[in-house]
Amino acid sequence: MAHTIDKFAPYLGLATWGDVWDLTFYRAQNGRLVWYPKTRPKSPASPAQAYHRDRMRLAAKSWNALDPAGRAAWRELARRARIRIGPCALYYAAFTQLRPRWLETIERQTGISVPRPPTVPLHTYAQ
Repeated sequence: MAHTIDKFAPYLGLATWGDVWDLTFYRAQNGRLVWYPKTRPKSPASPAQAYHRDRMRLAAKSWNALDPAGRAAWRELARRARIRIGPCALYYAAFTQLRPRWLETIERQTGISVPRPPTVPLHTYAQ
């Protein structure tokens, strides 16, 4: 069952979304803060799920390893492209996409060249 705690959230200093202890918080479309008990998976991750989680973990490590100039280039690329996605999410998309042509197109349109994410082997899980 979801609960709303709009009256108390500002006083508690809670973020507007995410997990805190064993609770998950998010903002509903009407702007109210909603929370519910965090759910746990009932079965272990499938090989495909584990593969994609590992890719996202690698993407995060790769983003965190970027030097400040590299992050600034991705930030400027996202700003000049005028797309509604942040630089980190844009980097994740470049890291996990099968076709890098869209990134070349955005670079050509904005005139900004960004450091490429490392190439990761695809489908290394048993199907």
